[in-house]
Amino acid sequence: LHRRAEELPVVALMDGICMGFGLGLASAARYRVVTESSLLAMPECAIALAPDAGFSMFAADMPRGLSTCMAVTGLRLSAAEA
Repeated sequence: LHRRAEELPVVALMDGICMGFGLGLASAARYRVVTESSLLAMPECAIALAPDAGFSMFAADMPRGLSTCMAVTGLRLSAAEA
């Protein structure tokens, strides 16, 4: 995924379960909005697969310990935690 410098802002609305590629795709948006029912995770990490490139970009915007924990363990985040 490549973040482009566009004049129009891109907003990703994550409502409900947003995992794997969906989370990686949402990371390309300039603004990410979660609802109270959202659940974010990279489940492939829980079974020892590498996270996709989109998550790597998303992880750069997260606190370091949290992104590492998600990438190593497949931790699931609720909307309140996100």
